[in-house]
Amino acid sequence: MPRAAVSVPASRPSTAQELIYPTHGCRDVLRRHGIKPHDHARDNRRHIKELQQQVSERKAAAEAEAAKAASKAARRRAEGAYSAVPSRVAAQLAARPSSAPPSRHRPSPRNFYVGAPLQPAKQPAGKLPSYLIDRKLELAQRAAEKAAAAMPPEVPPHHHLLPREDCERVLADIRAARAEVVVADGPLPSYDRAAAS
Repeated sequence: MPRAAVSVPASRPSTAQELIYPTHGCRDVLRRHGIKPHDHARDNRRHIKELQQQVSERKAAAEAEAAKAASKAARRRAEGAYSAVPSRVAAQLAARPSSAPPSRHRPSPRNFYVGAPLQPAKQPAGKLPSYLIDRKLELAQRAAEKAAAAMPPEVPPHHHLLPREDCERVLADIRAARAEVVVADGPLPSYDRAAAS
């Protein structure tokens, strides 16, 4: 869009008028003279939207072209690659009489002897197999051992638990010995750590 030439009057306002009504850039001067300045930001946004629309249209066209090419290639492969190969299924269907019902016999797996088809073990309904029961018991035993190992022991290692009477007697002896020490240390001056530091 070509820019129109803008003529701004050459007369400058007085100093008092500049102080009362200061101008803020050339756009403000244009507005005061009744000329609407061009909004470049609006043009940029419009141009970006147009570019985005063009890109999305190109992507959609490329995807449609790729899908069309893929379907053509698949059709070409299906028509050309196997056109000379006879179909065994079609030959079997043609050889079988139309009145005979389709066979439901499944061929035995190739890694087994012929005549011994694979049959699942018969298990009564509602009963768990023994290997699952054994596994459940083993897991429960492991969980119990892990829980026992995780609990803190009542007595630390290399110690033993005294009967209650012996415990009371030992504690009474310790209290009596401590009282004797306190009485014997009574006349000695006390050492005050807070005052020393």
